[in-house]
Amino acid sequence: PRRSSDLVRVRCNDRYLRLTVENNFDVEYRAAKRGGIGLANVRNRLRARYDQEARMEAGAQDDRYRVEIVLPVDVPAVEGVASQSGRAGAS
Repeated sequence: PRRSSDLVRVRCNDRYLRLTVENNFDVEYRAAKRGGIGLANVRNRLRARYDQEARMEAGAQDDRYRVEIVLPVDVPAVEGVASQSGRAGAS
C-alpha cells in the first residue's frame, strides 16, 4: 500500500492569500470523464468575484495532483472588530 502524503498550505502577505492543496493519485486509474465542471466552476467564480486579480492553477505531475489558488487580500473592515495587526478578521 502506498502512503498518502496530502498537503494543504496557506500563505498570506499584504497583497495575496495563496492556498495550495496536493495529494497523491493513482496514475493507472482513469476516471470516466465528467467534463471537469468542478474546476471550471471555481475558475468562473474567481473571475466573477476578482476579475484578473485571482488565479487558479491545477494539474498533475507524476503521481501528484496540485491545485493552487491565489486571491487578493481584499477583506473590508468589519465595524468594531479589529485584530492586533489593525486588519479586521486577521489572526
